[in-house]
Amino acid sequence: MRFLKTFAHSPLGILLAMPLFFLGLQPPAQAEMTGAEIMQKVRDQIRSQDRTTDMTMRIQARRGERVRQIRMYSKSYGDVDKTLLRFLKPTDVKGTGFLIWGHKERNDDQWLYLPALKRVKKIASNKRGGSFMGSDFSYYDMEDRSVDESEHRLVSTEPCGDTECYVIESIDKDKKRATYSKALVWVQKDIFVNVKMELFDKKGKHIKTATFGDYEKIKGYWVAKKVTMKNLKKKSQTVLELSNIRIDEGLGDEFFTQRYLQRAL
Repeated sequence: MRFLKTFAHSPLGILLAMPLFFLGLQPPAQAEMTGAEIMQKVRDQIRSQDRTTDMTMRIQARRGERVRQIRMYSKSYGDVDKTLLRFLKPTDVKGTGFLIWGHKERNDDQWLYLPALKRVKKIASNKRGGSFMGSDFSYYDMEDRSVDESEHRLVSTEPCGDTECYVIESIDKDKKRATYSKALVWVQKDIFVNVKMELFDKKGKHIKTATFGDYEKIKGYWVAKKVTMKNLKKKSQTVLELSNIRIDEGLGDEFFTQRYLQRAL
């Protein structure tokens, strides 16, 4: 999952930038690494063998706030990273499941289970721009994409709080399938974690901003315990708060099947 994988196995590789003269950014005099090398270090830094995480999703819009409790399981299988999300609360979404098989060499497989319909629905690649469970994340944002699936360019370094960040422009190579035309990614230089992402639609308009914070080092991995996705068009945002994070505890394979996806809570 691109965003969820910023704190699991993906790049929240959720995502994908604007000409330099629009932003007033000056290119670095000499790049220490290429954009792709920096993004690979970000991915390697979060790539544990397995994780189990509790999440609170707060969908905040003009009509108020909706809160959902989720448990996320993720595990790496080399060329495939698998993730399962189970909705625990409230009652109207309890039992809903979302399964992702993130492939290194081809498009991800995604399945959604809705208890009311008692069936598993596969999410088609051309439908992944839609909202995930009413949130400001899209199904595309949830994908686990490899660094090689996008072109990455280091465009600048700039102050980033008390430290410095690389600013990377990332553009999906498969432009027909991509939900976004491009993105700017701010990567903290000292520990190689995502700080911010700005996402742009097919016309080049800035439509979403994701921020990552409350980092904690757990078993050698820096984990963002808070992720916020702001939708600039809808003037809404979705906040993910992570807790009870367990890393590399030998998670079983049974969680990542369509059969388990339909298991009653």
